[in-house]
Parts: sequence; structure tokens; C-alpha cells
Amino acid sequence: MTAQFEDEFRLRGEVWSLIGMSGSGLFDPADHGIRVEGHCTACYRGFVCRYDIDDEGIFLVQLLVMGPRGATFPALGGVQPVASGQLFDAVYDDLRLAVPFDGGLLLGREFIRDLYVHMGFQKPHAFGQVRELIFTKGCLRREADHSDLFRDLRQRMSRMQNGDEADRDSVGDWIASCFDVDYRTWPILRDPDTVLAGQARPYMPQE
Repeated sequence: MTAQFEDEFRLRGEVWSLIGMSGSGLFDPADHGIRVEGHCTACYRGFVCRYDIDDEGIFLVQLLVMGPRGATFPALGGVQPVASGQLFDAVYDDLRLAVPFDGGLLLGREFIRDLYVHMGFQKPHAFGQVRELIFTKGCLRREADHSDLFRDLRQRMSRMQNGDEADRDSVGDWIASCFDVDYRTWPILRDPDTVLAGQARPYMPQE
């Protein structure tokens, strides 16, 4: 596996990358009869979503899909897919499908290129801005800015020899953490003082 394509959210005119999720209800192609098959190591799910967040809720506005050889794709929300002719097999544009998400989203922007990791999903400390959004049935209820916390983590990691690699117990654990987007389990958000003191790894759940 390599670094993965991230879903994107447009909020107040700015585009944010999805870097963590805790909840249910984001768009799933299977719920709409769309068969997907990841045939690229950078998109193991086989699809990428782009959403808008506004006062009315969360809306899917674009869907990019990979499918099995010879697959046909149904209309979605009255929109017919078009062949992309590139990496994805079909693209749905100009959608506005309401998404009844319940839970939290961790979003990042201002990606720091020097912190790119060629595996899984990029972690929050690699973004200059990090926001947590809490939703009920797609409606935004609460918002928190975690940018300072992840700036502090970034500074601590930069002082360590080889960055966060010094925290790795095994390659397997590290790879698993790269693909884990359930931020409820991350010590950096559950007990940041312990992590910043160097007593816990930021993204690997403690037993």
C-alpha cells in the first residue's frame, strides 16, 4: 500500500482533507448499488468523495469511482456518471446528496510537504490547521480547533531522532496506525499531556 487519496470537505470556502473520523453515515457506494473495486494502491477503497458543509448539512458533491472490469454504474441522485478516461472509471459531478452523518470528523489543511509519509493516510501533525467537527444527522453542532495541539506534537517529534520512528515497536504496528482513521483511539486526543511528555505514542492505542 502507498499513501491514500483522502476525501475532501469544503467548509466556508476552504477545502479540507479528511484525516480522522469517529461516527457513521458518510457516503457508501454500496448503499446505492454502486460496485467499487480498488485497483490502485493509492485508493484501496475504490472511491473518493468530495463534500460541501453548509448551514443545511453535509452534501456529497462529487464521487470518483473505480470498479470491476466491464462494470456499469447507475445514476446517482439523478446524475449519470461520465467516464474519466484516467485513474478512475467513473465520475459523478454536480451532485448534492444529503449525508446524515452522526459523529466527529477531523479535518486538516495547509499540508506540510516535508512531513509526507508514503503509507496510508497523512496524520494531523502534518497539517498546519486541524479542526474537529461534531455532527448530528449531518448538522454541524460543535467545532474545535486542534491546530496548536498538533503544532506542539510536531515540535516534539522534530526533537526526536528519526521523528516518530523512535516510537515504533514493530513495522506491523506502524503500518496499522497509518491506515487507522478512528481518532477516538488516538492517545494524542485522549491524553495529550502524556503524549507530549514522550510517555505514549500519538496514534497507537495504549493497551
